[in-house]
Amino acid sequence: MNKKQIINIIQEAIVLYEKNLANKKILILYENETNLKNIEIIFQRNNFLHLTGVKIKNKNLNSKLFYQRILNQRISLEDIDFNLNGTTQIKINILNQISSINKFANMIGNYDANRQFLMADKVIGNINICLCLKNIGKCNYVPISALRENIKSITNKQYKIICIATKEIQDKEYNKITYISKDNKQNVTIEKINHIGQNN
Repeated sequence: MNKKQIINIIQEAIVLYEKNLANKKILILYENETNLKNIEIIFQRNNFLHLTGVKIKNKNLNSKLFYQRILNQRISLEDIDFNLNGTTQIKINILNQISSINKFANMIGNYDANRQFLMADKVIGNINICLCLKNIGKCNYVPISALRENIKSITNKQYKIICIATKEIQDKEYNKITYISKDNKQNVTIEKINHIGQNN
């Protein structure tokens, strides 16, 4: 895969990221052995660069400007480079899916710290793709990396996600359920989710 192909994939994925995740808060509701638990993930536009696996070559760019240039289709081949650790190809191949992870992640677990350079706390995903998260206080997390990996191989134990709800960061209440498990035994509603969200 060359840089031009990578830029094309990034430009396609950013449309999904902007629609599904950018400037949004995602609530993950899951059940452990005894009760319902939840976390909230904050997705900023400057998180997108970490998920692409590319390295900024242009010293005048930062993650925020990178995002704007991609959105405006003004990124050039000279602006980016491959990461030497080989993660660029891996992340680029799953970038479209990661940009829609609030629609399909069905498991969550605590990261088992089996990778030397990945400082994650929790992981959401499925048997094919994972999003690694860092805790920033209380139940709040931010995305730090994406992996083409079975969640079962990088977490100590996995719990079933009951539902995922989405809202704009500035909104007080969640207004959209983007994923719900097929056997919604908890009869989760948007009202129940907002009650949980207010108690975080």
